[in-house]
Amino acid sequence: ECKVESGERKNQLSDYTAYIQSLMYKYKKGCILYITKYFEKKDSIDKNIPLIQLRWYEVSRLIVESNNETTKEFRKLLIEYGMDEPKNFTLQDMMAMKTISSTISKMDEILEIFKPEFETNFGGFSKTSSRSSQLNNNQYSNYVYLKFKNISYWISVGFFWWWEDHQFPYIGFCIEIPAKDIKGNELQKIFESELIMENSMWEFEEDGNSYFYFLISLVEFVDIDDTDHITSIKSRLMEGLNEIYEVKKKYPEAFER
Repeated sequence: ECKVESGERKNQLSDYTAYIQSLMYKYKKGCILYITKYFEKKDSIDKNIPLIQLRWYEVSRLIVESNNETTKEFRKLLIEYGMDEPKNFTLQDMMAMKTISSTISKMDEILEIFKPEFETNFGGFSKTSSRSSQLNNNQYSNYVYLKFKNISYWISVGFFWWWEDHQFPYIGFCIEIPAKDIKGNELQKIFESELIMENSMWEFEEDGNSYFYFLISLVEFVDIDDTDHITSIKSRLMEGLNEIYEVKKKYPEAFER
């Protein structure tokens, strides 16, 4: 499985581990080979199933002119997606280091505002440490797992910079339904009918999983003459959260823990 810019889905490595465990009666050894574009620190879940980590540039360096045409074409693909070289420090990286602690502090302050909302209305809120674990997915967020019948999904609140063609990050909410639970399920129909309307800011996107999101560019708050971005951001985001609350009132069974 190879996803260039996307990180692993939730529980992906544990699912792979469980799958290999189910085959150990048949095979003496098994391992997980985890190859990524960027560095990601992962630990083996089962000491009997080694987790081998590589970067794609290490694979690219193994491909030489004496390899066959298919292999050389594969290296061209790695080059095209910027996966053939280690990611060295840039001037932009060094400038970001100077402000990173202040930026994270501001993001944390906003996310903490929504902790009581999620705990009161959805019955949960992920740990503070989960925010940094989401950075590999191009987001800094908290989430809660919910269920509807046999469907498991999650609602996230946070900062998102998924799209390479968008210059600035967004802040808002994302409802994510895993691909295996999408086809023909009632939950997606509920969110489509209740959130995706003509005058609503909610949008829908299907990219493997199904995503319903309410996002506002952070630039909107920087550009306005406002000395209190925290209050302005909370006020705007409550508009989207209140729309989720309205759905919950009509379909409480869709928000079980």
